[in-house]
Amino acid sequence: MNNLQLLAFSFKNPEPIIDDFYVKDGSLLIAENPQKPTTLM
Repeated sequence: MNNLQLLAFSFKNPEPIIDDFYVKDGSLLIAENPQKPTTLM
């Protein structure tokens, strides 16, 4: 496969904007309430 074929394949098979494989369960690092910071903040 050459570079042009690979580029054409990439356009035909785009990846989703948010991939479930990379999404983790849990809370965000940012506190939902700014008055109550998390331990990381």
